Amino acid sequence: AGFSCAQVGVYIMAGIPGQEMQEVVGAIRLVQDAGATPKINDYSPIPGTEEWQKALEISGREIETEPLWQNNNLYAARPESRFKPEDFAMLRSLARRGAEEA
Repeated sequence: AGFSCAQVGVYIMAGIPGQEMQEVVGAIRLVQDAGATPKINDYSPIPGTEEWQKALEISGREIETEPLWQNNNLYAARPESRFKPEDFAMLRSLARRGAEEA
């Protein structure tokens, strides 16, 4: 379609319940190695999905009754989250680094 690889952005979901940081780092490197631009997307639970049930098991029922807890910024800040705000910042930095070097 006339796009260069560098013009292609690939969204990578980070912070999914049960996901490990190394999985996201690996995905970033895979996208960069392919010549595309990785873009980090913070996970937020969506009611009615399969992942929603996992989020409820990990986070507790208050996310079901308080929609603000479903927001990606607040959800990642929960104590049980494996991904902290500084982790998302690091992942975004890692994703940008490849774009700056290209």
